Amino acid sequence: MRSQYLTSALTLIIGGVFIFSAASKLLTIGFFEISLVEQRITDSRATAAWMARLLICFEFFLGIALLLPFYRKKFIIPITIITLLGFTIFLALSFFGAAQAENCGCFGNVVKMSAGQSIFKNIALLGLTLLLYHRIGEDTRKWQIPALLGSVCMLVVFLVSPLQSDQSSVFAKYTDFDQWRKEARSVFQSTWQMIPEAVAFDPVIIDEQDRGSYIAQKIVLNISGDNRILSYLLKPKGKGPFPAVLLLHDHGATFNIGKEKVIAPWGVSAERIKSAEKYIGEIYGNRFIGDELAKRGYVCFAIDALNWGDRGGGGMEGQQALAANMLFLGMSFAGLIAYEDVRSAEFLSELPYVDEDRIAAMGLSMGAYRTWQVAAVSDIIKAGVAICWMATNQGLLSWFTNRSGGNSAYSMLHPGLFNYLDYPDVAGMACPKPMLFYNGIDDKLFSVRAVEAAYVKMQDVWGSQSAADKLVTKLWPAPHEFNRDMQQEAFAWLDEQMQ
Repeated sequence: MRSQYLTSALTLIIGGVFIFSAASKLLTIGFFEISLVEQRITDSRATAAWMARLLICFEFFLGIALLLPFYRKKFIIPITIITLLGFTIFLALSFFGAAQAENCGCFGNVVKMSAGQSIFKNIALLGLTLLLYHRIGEDTRKWQIPALLGSVCMLVVFLVSPLQSDQSSVFAKYTDFDQWRKEARSVFQSTWQMIPEAVAFDPVIIDEQDRGSYIAQKIVLNISGDNRILSYLLKPKGKGPFPAVLLLHDHGATFNIGKEKVIAPWGVSAERIKSAEKYIGEIYGNRFIGDELAKRGYVCFAIDALNWGDRGGGGMEGQQALAANMLFLGMSFAGLIAYEDVRSAEFLSELPYVDEDRIAAMGLSMGAYRTWQVAAVSDIIKAGVAICWMATNQGLLSWFTNRSGGNSAYSMLHPGLFNYLDYPDVAGMACPKPMLFYNGIDDKLFSVRAVEAAYVKMQDVWGSQSAADKLVTKLWPAPHEFNRDMQQEAFAWLDEQMQ
């Protein structure tokens, strides 16, 4: 009797591990697909999508088949042993290779394991599987049951996580990319509704601060015929011309600061300075990214979007009222922000000490949205760094998201856009410019699956224009933030593009 209990326990443990492994990969299948590419099993995301689902099907099949009395001694357990040996050899090669992934993906992103930890896990499973092989007797030989099981596993996996079709992109309907981009830009900008009149910027420097290798300036200018605003500008010391970065602040549900989230404030209230310092400590690795870039020789420029910083007042609850009343007037909250970002790029390009061929945009969250948006419609922007805002529209259509809740979403919702274009379609207008997209695996606002689907769309666009090397897409083991490690890698990439 004890022998039977031990055999049952072994089948439950081994089968349970395989089932859990398959389920955890399925829950974070986008991460698993990326793991296959990053571990150089394949260099194609489309191939990785197929491989990920087939491997998940195989693990579900093995796990469940181990629990059923059909062909275990003859086929199922020997296949399990071979599989574990194969996985272990591959992991050993990775373990002793030049680079190791922080998470090998054996349990998706549900349980993070290094290659070394997974090797020990596999060795333990191998021992248990060999013991099971010697203890188990011959099973019933009905091939129809395993065949049916395999078919059911395949059906369930592909129903739960269907392959994304790249034919859903508006781009797929065109054969001439330049023509598509021209028409798509026109359609996209039409969703901005009525925009203000463009007038001369008429900039006036009202304050300066020496920050060692660069100067910080407060500049008042006409961002449009309706709005004369205060902006921050950082200028490296020296002759120039310098590369420049249009810094686009995030949303963050923090409205008393805007431009102060990316450039260190001065000459403002102690409360505002404290708010900015607290904010960058939580989201930006305790650094003002503008000041870091200025140290590297970049001119940096930032304005407040309407309802933030010096243009604030509505706060969190006022966003919806602001957006609604603008719609009554034939305007769009998101459209105005987009238009002013284009005007900001134009202002940067007119500065005599800025190299107009080396102007980039950068931002986190809403700032990332604004980054790929302005890169898509303005030829002034030559490159973009977009952190933690990219997904498909379909992927964001779920309950309890910022999109569903209103308020925060209004600064990024263009009326009627999705009758024509998805988010990665808009970003695709920036092709073939160098563009970098980072997202966080632990970001609660964007599912890995929705992000990966958007990445695949954009990769198709850049690849179609022989510019695949100009597009960087990466998922980081991070929440909704722009931490120091992400900054260092992104800044180094930007330096290469701006040489």
